[in-house]
Amino acid sequence: EAAVAQLMDAGVAVIMVDRIIMSQADRAVANVKGDNEGTGAAAGWYLTEKGMAPGDKVYVIEGDSSSVNVARNDGFTKYLLGELEYNGAKIATPWTQEQLDAGRILSGVTGWSQATAQNMFETLLSDSANANIKYVTSWDSGTALGAMDALSGSAIDDTTKATFLANKPYICGCSGHPDLYALLAGTSTDAAYKATYDQLGGMMYTTYEPGMMKDAVLLMADYLDGKPVEKDFVIPTEVVTADNYADFTPFF
Repeated sequence: EAAVAQLMDAGVAVIMVDRIIMSQADRAVANVKGDNEGTGAAAGWYLTEKGMAPGDKVYVIEGDSSSVNVARNDGFTKYLLGELEYNGAKIATPWTQEQLDAGRILSGVTGWSQATAQNMFETLLSDSANANIKYVTSWDSGTALGAMDALSGSAIDDTTKATFLANKPYICGCSGHPDLYALLAGTSTDAAYKATYDQLGGMMYTTYEPGMMKDAVLLMADYLDGKPVEKDFVIPTEVVTADNYADFTPFF
């Protein structure tokens, strides 16, 4: 925040991308971001489509305390409560706040770290009572892969792991991590990931593509050419699965 404010105070044109520093957003040339509330809503929609019902247990792997994480949590919550649409429609059977409070398990801050997410997931399943959790959503694909690392490793008790996987769980991520993309595309060469993936009910990630940076560069070029620039440049959220992965670009 201090660095961005210093640049702006010096008259430097700034476009913020992804993590928007809200105290400086009005001073920026543009704010380029994914629809972070839409990301949360998309996860709620996907898991609901896969059978998640009011009161079911759902494990949410968080990132940090930034606006990105807050908005994704909010979008997920609002969709389940029937307050926010995804894909032009609201949830058919809204959850009550009591059902949400009882069913949603927040990981706490991972710092967007795959290794931290792995450790947290191992801790979650150190309690065999959590083996019945069928729905997992993560606000990053790296942290979703942390859950895959935990399931592919040896730290979780074999019986607990077998029970969890026999339930055909669903795992959601956000952004096109190449390892996750390869699983959806069927091109993964990681035998451990593939063995775990094949036991899941399904996996998806919501769009967050490298093209976002290109959008920011083009906006800055327009600004420097004296053209009007859209202040809040929001990239719509789409769900990427094994059925449509070819329409999207992973990070490489």
